[in-house]
Amino acid sequence: MAQRLYAQAEQGGIYATGIRGEHIMASTETIGFVCRSCARRARALPSTSARSSIASRPFSSTSRSRRSHAVPAFHQECSPELNTILSTIRNNHFLPAYLNDTQERMVFRKKYRSELENSPVSISIEDEDFNLKPLDRDAVEGERKALLKQALELITLEKEWTQVFPLLEGVAKVGNSLDQATVEKLIRKASLEGHFGVILQALKAAERTGLTMKDKFVLRGSIRALRTTAERGNWQQGALNKAIRYADEVAALLSDRSHMDAAKIPRREAVTVMGKPLSRPFNMAVWLELHAVRSYLYGGGKDEAGKTRALYERLMSCFDPEKKPKWLNNEKLDIPTQFLHIMPLWQGVLLSTKLLGTDTPQGSEQLQAFATECGEILSRNVARLRDQGEHKPGSLADTAIKQYGIARHHIYSKDRFLPVKMENKKPKRASAEQAAPVAEEQ
Repeated sequence: MAQRLYAQAEQGGIYATGIRGEHIMASTETIGFVCRSCARRARALPSTSARSSIASRPFSSTSRSRRSHAVPAFHQECSPELNTILSTIRNNHFLPAYLNDTQERMVFRKKYRSELENSPVSISIEDEDFNLKPLDRDAVEGERKALLKQALELITLEKEWTQVFPLLEGVAKVGNSLDQATVEKLIRKASLEGHFGVILQALKAAERTGLTMKDKFVLRGSIRALRTTAERGNWQQGALNKAIRYADEVAALLSDRSHMDAAKIPRREAVTVMGKPLSRPFNMAVWLELHAVRSYLYGGGKDEAGKTRALYERLMSCFDPEKKPKWLNNEKLDIPTQFLHIMPLWQGVLLSTKLLGTDTPQGSEQLQAFATECGEILSRNVARLRDQGEHKPGSLADTAIKQYGIARHHIYSKDRFLPVKMENKKPKRASAEQAAPVAEEQ
């Protein structure tokens, strides 16, 4: 006969309806799934302390505000292949992480396999029913990383970006399931597809998703995504505005101690960020570049709000000419981690200097010289890429060449800003009175 358990987790215990209708109370560590023998043992447990820590409300009034304890769910409006993979991930990988010790032993221990197969057990977690089934722990853990990687590839291929948050939430609960390359690739693809907002949502909920910029590769991917947002929009005003909004939110998270907590990272091999990320010149340069380009192209060539100058000064404060990265001397720069890393500083500093003119902060000569040096390094690398012939549209080499050309045009163009479209009307001829100069007051 099938056994059924409905359990409601409370602050210190579980209130359960046993197989014969008995009300059983015990600690969450002791009881959750209840078989006949366990039920008899549980009835013998003293319940005074458990009763004192459990709310007296009836089971049917389970609060909906504790949805963070629910097993992450995926919507079913995607391809059959992706549906099957996500269903397997949810039932075989995520669900066991939400079981208590007794339920987990029932699922994974071989001695309970036949009992569970012959007498199915159903449990309820946050008002959702699940049928427990026996699983092989080694087999489940052995297939997990490959299965998650396959799921993410299909999610990005099918553009099912709403599936990312629940997937990351489940991964964080399971722990140590995604390698750093997969995480960085996810962020890169999201930004290239215009869905960095999905990643930002997960970053804001780091306590649930485990996605925090304390992880070096998450930080690198997120900062790169800010510039990618402007790039894919061809540096149009709307794209720049969005990139700057994202940048403001990223900066807020970088200043949030609770977000920058290494304990939230679910990957054991993760490389953590040391110090303050925005005290590093190449990172800070991304913020300067975005504001400088927007002011130059769409702000009438003026830094009216003073934001560009403020960011310029902040970059100057963290720049040390004696601490240049050694890889700058390499004949060939790695495009994603080096070439695209120094481009914001090159364009940000030189375009800001052009924009600010005589208002450029004093003492910036060394920073300007370093930016010029970066431009020369970029130029040599672009020449080498062009010598290789045509590159596939959208490839890293193609992106590097195009973005270098755009930045160079911004920096060295004679126009200070994009010309404002004037109405196609003939100007009115001024009257003699209007044309006469106003006499100076004596």
